[in-house]
Amino acid sequence: MLLKLTTFPPGMEAASLDITKAYHNSPIAPIHKKYLCISWKGGIYVQHIAIEGIATAGSIQGGVADAMVPLLKFHGINPCIKWVDDFIFFRSPINCLQAASCPPSFNFYLATILKITEPLGILWHPLSKKGHKFQSSFNYVGFKWNINSKTVSISHEKCLHLVAKLAAMLMAPIACVNKKSVASIHRSLQHVTVVYQQGHSHLSALSKFLTKFPNEHVLHHFPNTCISQLSWWSKTLDLPNPSCALVKLPLFDLDIWVDASTSWGIGLCVGDHWAAWKLIGGWANDG
Repeated sequence: MLLKLTTFPPGMEAASLDITKAYHNSPIAPIHKKYLCISWKGGIYVQHIAIEGIATAGSIQGGVADAMVPLLKFHGINPCIKWVDDFIFFRSPINCLQAASCPPSFNFYLATILKITEPLGILWHPLSKKGHKFQSSFNYVGFKWNINSKTVSISHEKCLHLVAKLAAMLMAPIACVNKKSVASIHRSLQHVTVVYQQGHSHLSALSKFLTKFPNEHVLHHFPNTCISQLSWWSKTLDLPNPSCALVKLPLFDLDIWVDASTSWGIGLCVGDHWAAWKLIGGWANDG
C-alpha cells in the first residue's frame, strides 16, 4: 500500500468491499466431507462448508481471494489489494478530451465489480456496514489513507484507545506481567509505526523482554527500560493530528562501511572518518 500510493497519479480513487462470512462460503469437496465430520451430543454431523476453526484450513479463504485478483485483473479491475476478506480497488480517470472542467470518467465502477463477482458466489457486506464507494481517501487495516495528499494517518478513536492502553500500564504499573499482556501492547505499537516511523527505535526493550517468556504462564517483573519506552510512546501519541507523508525519499550514498571480527572488534568508516572498538578479553564468556 505504501509503495502504490507514492506512485499513483492525480485523480486516483479507491473503493473498499468486504466479503461477508468469508470462511462460511468456502465449500468442502464431497470426497473430503467424510474426514471433516463433527461429533456432537451422540450424533455425527457432516460439514458442507469449511469452518474457520479447522487448523489445516487457516488459509482456505486466501485461496479464494488469491484467485479473485487475476480474474478481476482480466476484466480491467487493477490495481487491487486484499487482506484476507478485505479488498481495496483502485481506478484512475480517463483523460477528458473536452473542457478541463468536465467531470472525470472511468473504465469501471463499483457496479462493474459486483457484476463480475456475483456469478462466482462472492457475497459482499452492504456498504452501510462495511466498505465504501470510490473516493480519494479510505480506511484500510486500521489506517486512514489519502491518495491526493499521499499521507497515512491514525484515526482519533484508534489513537485514544492506544493512549488508554499505555496509561493502564504506566499509571498503575503491575509488578509482574505475562507474555500475553506484553505482546498485546508490543503488537499495537508495532502496527502504528507505519505512521510513527521513528517509533521503530522505541520498541527494542519490549522486543527483548518478550524473548524472556518461555510460555504464556510465566510472570516477569516489568523492566524500567520498557517503562521508559512506553513513556516516550505515551507522549508521542498525545501530539495532535498524527500523519506520515508517503513521498519517496531520494537515494543518497552516505559512503558507510562497517565490519566486525570476533577476534578483534568492530570497525566503522563514514567517508573520510573512521572509528574502531576493540573487544574486551573474555567477552564471549557466560554473562
